[in-house]
Amino acid sequence: YTTLFRSLMSIRFASEDLAVEVIVVDNASTDSSAAMVEADFPEVQLIRNNCHEGVARANNRAAARAHGELLLFLNNDTRILPGGLTTLVHFLEHHPELSAVGPSLIAPDGNPQGCVRKALGFRALLHRVLFLRWTSLFRSADREYRQVNFNLKQSAYVEHLVGPALLVRRQQFMSIGGWDETFQFRMDDVDLSSRLGRLGKMYYLAEAQVIHWGGIATDLDQTYAYRYTECSIIHYIRKHFGLGAARSYKVLITADMPVRIFVLALSWLVK
Repeated sequence: YTTLFRSLMSIRFASEDLAVEVIVVDNASTDSSAAMVEADFPEVQLIRNNCHEGVARANNRAAARAHGELLLFLNNDTRILPGGLTTLVHFLEHHPELSAVGPSLIAPDGNPQGCVRKALGFRALLHRVLFLRWTSLFRSADREYRQVNFNLKQSAYVEHLVGPALLVRRQQFMSIGGWDETFQFRMDDVDLSSRLGRLGKMYYLAEAQVIHWGGIATDLDQTYAYRYTECSIIHYIRKHFGLGAARSYKVLITADMPVRIFVLALSWLVK
């Protein structure tokens, strides 16, 4: 409730000279978020889902309702800082070679959050397997994918953009079929970025800033987040690397399960 209110207020004040159409998809929330939107933001179009349809499908529903030439996909745990929205829009409008532009993400404590990525390879995905991670065999591939040494204070062309804020061209977005709705939770932005990258370049715009709280959805339903994260990773591997790679990953994750259960139990006890 609070994060959504904060996000919508920031959009209202960040619009400036833009013609902005705001669409909120309520994914069967159990609090008073939808009622708050209707009461406090009459200019916002509200789509109510009867069940949790996943982020990708919700984004597609909003995109189908929108009329603008540009689409900004924005998570509800964000706040656009003054000037950020117009900076993003004007930059994309003046750079026809771009298929997407992403802002600088800042944590509430002021620390930058990485959203710049290299193309995701299978070696980097294997770093998720805990007993492989402890061997450091795939650490370099993971670090390269996450671009840990990227200067987040400097705007630049990048291979991929992921995260809670992404501005794209509507025509290009529709031409690739939008978000892949098979992804229930996570990996959907990695997949979308990969497909958009084939249509044009991507740009990280440090001058446009968005505060991102992060982790709120995961904390609210950790079981849902864990289950569908693994399902989404399997789907991504099958889609981009083939059935054989997906089966191999399944075997490794199954073997890794006792280690994961131990780590999760330890984390629960600490909390």
